[in-house]
Amino acid sequence: MIKAIKALQEACEDCNDGILCLIEDIDKFIEDAVSADSRGTFLSPCDSNEIEININDLTFYAYRLN
Repeated sequence: MIKAIKALQEACEDCNDGILCLIEDIDKFIEDAVSADSRGTFLSPCDSNEIEININDLTFYAYRLN
């Protein structure tokens, strides 16, 4: 799979559809990625720290931008 992803990346910058077809369960993939690194990792200018705020039984997540 790593060889396939590298080939897609070298072939073109916009290879999202090709990589997406390699993922069997996108929801599980996203859940695993977030649990490994937190949501903040996927926000480019974020410092990766996540603050959970609960207000009136709703959960909000806050991030500091660099």
